[in-house]
Amino acid sequence: MIDEVKDIMKNPQSIIETTVGEMPEALRKEICDRVSRHSISILAVDHVDGKDVSRLCGSGTLVRVGNVEAVVTAQHVLAKSAWADAEYVGFAYLDYEHGRPHLKSMFTEVHIAEPQSNAEGPDLAAIIIPSELGGWLREKKWFVNLEKVRDMYSGDPLPLGFGVWAIAGSPDFMSLREDSERGATDILSLTSYVMLSGPNRGFDKSGYDYLDIGVKYSEEECLPPSFGGVSGGGLWQVPIELKKDKSHKVHDPIYSGVAFYEELIPGKSGLIRCHGRLSVWDKVLNHLKGLQ
Repeated sequence: MIDEVKDIMKNPQSIIETTVGEMPEALRKEICDRVSRHSISILAVDHVDGKDVSRLCGSGTLVRVGNVEAVVTAQHVLAKSAWADAEYVGFAYLDYEHGRPHLKSMFTEVHIAEPQSNAEGPDLAAIIIPSELGGWLREKKWFVNLEKVRDMYSGDPLPLGFGVWAIAGSPDFMSLREDSERGATDILSLTSYVMLSGPNRGFDKSGYDYLDIGVKYSEEECLPPSFGGVSGGGLWQVPIELKKDKSHKVHDPIYSGVAFYEELIPGKSGLIRCHGRLSVWDKVLNHLKGLQ
């Protein structure tokens, strides 16, 4: 990966600017698969009538800083009554029935930035994964090495227009309740969703950076009317190289932010507001580094 990044930075003109509509379906699928392997859904678990009933709180991204492993998310995800009042919590990350509730007291919450308003943030938090669960997650998912990403990209980041941008999470609109094959548990079936788009604008405020990612509804794009549940999900810049034979090469997605707010006119257009590179490569990283 490091050699690949060096090649990108030496020859950035090979990384193309593209729109989602121009991308072949196979290319879109590859991007979604590579981004979603770092994504996880955050659940509160209630015990109702002898069954464990899960509720979606939000989404997150698996990261590592030194020996600390965590789920980076939005602060308001942890402040919601579902998570805040829960005795048991869980995580969804596979495409088949799985999971068991864990005592929330097993996890350490890191409150990085508490929002002054829904739209303006700042809105960042992390859940520290205990060592006994980390290995279990590593068997199925990938962790972002946050220090490595910062060291490789922060000095000379790719322009915002390069490649395509992706937001990964689990929209509540796409969730279903199903009967469990095991009988004891009420199953919450979630969709690991990746939206491909690009930034409308970026801005800084009070030491945090922000990117507004465009949402455009069309007959070709099956977008949910709301992205509730995606809060806390990762924002990624995905470099796409146009090779000499005119084929495309997808380079490693770059973890670049956290989604926390939506402003939508369903059926027309809108935006998803995210914290950007500085917020995760500096604010989140330094908070987690201080826990080592």
